[in-house]
Order: sequence, then structure tokens, then C-alpha cells
Amino acid sequence: MCDQCHVALVQRDDDREETVRNRLSVYEEQTHPLKAYYLAKGMLRQIPGIGSIAEIQQRISSVLAG
Repeated sequence: MCDQCHVALVQRDDDREETVRNRLSVYEEQTHPLKAYYLAKGMLRQIPGIGSIAEIQQRISSVLAG
């Protein structure tokens, strides 16, 4: 129950612990290995996501410009 309006709370299926654990498992098994593959081929660039939106956008633009 919501503490403020006393309406019953609903938990979505994609918000459950087992769903999140499954997503992480799939990532580790299927997606994460692709990172090393594309890094080795020079086809993946990593851009730090720390800073202002403008700073991050500038980093992305620099990589795309080559």
C-alpha cells in the first residue's frame, strides 16, 4: 500500500529480482563477450559518461568525426 494515498502498489514483471538477475546473466553470457571482440577489431570506442551533457556530447561528436 502507498503510504500517501493508500492505493495498492503493483510490481511489474520486469521489476522483479529474478527478472533483473536473468537480464544480468544474459548480458554476461551474450553481450559482454561482444565488447572484447569489437574492441580487438578497433570497432568499439569507449566514451566516459562523466561530466555535463555538453561535455559528453562533445566526446561523442569527436569520436564520430574521426
